Amino acid sequence: MTELMYMASPYTALDMHGQNIYKIEQRRAAAAVTAAAKLTTEELIIFSPIAHSYQIAMKGQLPGKWEFWNYFDEKIISVCDRFAILALNNWRQSTGIKNEIAIAIKYNLTIELINPQTYTIGNFSNPIQLLKELNEVRGLPHWDWEFH
Repeated sequence: MTELMYMASPYTALDMHGQNIYKIEQRRAAAAVTAAAKLTTEELIIFSPIAHSYQIAMKGQLPGKWEFWNYFDEKIISVCDRFAILALNNWRQSTGIKNEIAIAIKYNLTIELINPQTYTIGNFSNPIQLLKELNEVRGLPHWDWEFH
């Protein structure tokens, strides 16, 4: 049976003045495309909001803020069989990922983590605790899997 996995990944990168750092954002978008390509098989279809929407957003000059993409992402997550986070640098600081995790929990999806170097997938044992920690701390804790 083929499964559909939603792959969350960080995108927005801001400097100390709140301005976008486009080179980092472009690298994050490229990493999402690569991961989606490497993980997609006949048994697993990867949907990445960054990989699937980046060019559309650029061409249409659409906002990159979570508030704009919230309803779109929830609609997709609601029909997915699985939910995973591509663990790029600073993923724990992503507003979008925090909100996507909350949506995944709402739809009873297991929270998985993808190593961006090996593309191995592992589970978080306590996604509610993960979300709680992401909401409480911005200098954010380290879990068993720390990928860079």
